[in-house]
Amino acid sequence: MKWSTCVVAVAAGMTLSACSGQNTAEQTSAPTTPSTPPPATSGPPSPAGSEITVTETEYRITLPQTTLTPGAYTFTARNEGNAPHDLLIKGPGVDSARTEILPGGQESRVTVTLQPGEYELWCSVGNHRANGMETTITVG
Repeated sequence: MKWSTCVVAVAAGMTLSACSGQNTAEQTSAPTTPSTPPPATSGPPSPAGSEITVTETEYRITLPQTTLTPGAYTFTARNEGNAPHDLLIKGPGVDSARTEILPGGQESRVTVTLQPGEYELWCSVGNHRANGMETTITVG
């Protein structure tokens, strides 16, 4: 009889433990680290080997950002318009670096070393600059 009493007591204890509403595994588990990496910072990119894609369409030049740190950059001008476009860059230490004139759907690269200051970027084809195809970047 004692053996059956012991089995009943253990079974009753397990049942009461399961009904207690507390998950002991949760209470004793170590904190987990999130699987999602932290968001990227919004600061300027590092100049070491940096490439900036410049999108050109009819009378608009778009860059991913207009504030950069000093250093060497390769600007990839991508003509996503129908008319031909080029890209000129002028500022401290850069005297009109330029790409070739690009037909629609083509791209070209120009590499420059940027020093602190303001730089102008524009399209020199026809009256494109006068029609708004220009922008400024700040290097600090």
